[in-house]
Amino acid sequence: MRIKRIFLAVLLLLMVSVITFSQDKRTLETKVADLLAQLPATSLAYTDKLMEDMAGLGEAGLRQICDQIIPAGTGDDTKARFAIDTFSRFLSGKGKEAGRTLWEGICISYATKKNDPVVKDFFIKQMQLIGSEQAAVALKIYVADTDNCTSAISAITAIGGKIAEQIFSESLINKELPCAAAVMNALASMRSKEAVNEFIYWTSVENTNTKASAYNALAMSGAMEAYPVLLKAAKSYGYRWERTGATAALINYANTLGLNGDIKTMDKICKMLIKKCNDKLTFHNKAAALKTYVSFHRIDAMPDILKASEHPMPDTVMRPSALPGC
Repeated sequence: MRIKRIFLAVLLLLMVSVITFSQDKRTLETKVADLLAQLPATSLAYTDKLMEDMAGLGEAGLRQICDQIIPAGTGDDTKARFAIDTFSRFLSGKGKEAGRTLWEGICISYATKKNDPVVKDFFIKQMQLIGSEQAAVALKIYVADTDNCTSAISAITAIGGKIAEQIFSESLINKELPCAAAVMNALASMRSKEAVNEFIYWTSVENTNTKASAYNALAMSGAMEAYPVLLKAAKSYGYRWERTGATAALINYANTLGLNGDIKTMDKICKMLIKKCNDKLTFHNKAAALKTYVSFHRIDAMPDILKASEHPMPDTVMRPSALPGC
């Protein structure tokens, strides 16, 4: 009986050894193919397990998967794209910093060395999830690239910080910048003052969307140099709605000043607009200016609210949406 048990134990060990030996002898190409064949997985838990396996492939295996990304219309790279997107999301999680550094370097190399703009775009987009300052610096040349500026700006914006602000501010010096509006929108979201002179320049271009973005960036900057530019623009349009949103930008500028503590200038702008916006085409800006004014003065703004209510169309100003918190 004892001999039989020993025999069974030895047999079991031999079987495990054979299986292990067989697994270890798989080529890297086979491991990559096996992994891709299992995607998409049937559950989140199994997806995470496959992503752990993908990390275990090392740099050589990861590059084999990246090599399978090809220009549109030249073949099917669906599995590889799914694996790469999923891997980037997996590594963007907490505690995955070590693997993220290696993967970021690989993606940067493919983003910067591939010639096809669609393939390049795919790898640039990975930086939105796993990019660091290293990626922002590597991608800054694509802010001026017509084919890839949109994805590069999105990735650098996601990375954020002073490096992103610096890259975007410097890029606006290029008067032929293809995605100037997107760059200024990104700087506006940062409330940046780094490129105020460039914002002012871009208000002079003919493109309506670019001009609108420049006005918005000036409004969010809160810079004093922005005041005469926005005031002149709003006045030139008669404080009415138009596609560049000049008057709306002036109101947003007043709000930014108020948030920065310059209540005096905020009051001046809002009271001017409340006084001048009195027809059907400007009344919505009267309401918006009053809303901004009330948001900083609260109950003390009651005399101004009552005065505004004396206008022939008071319900427009006094509707609940004109008051903060309503």
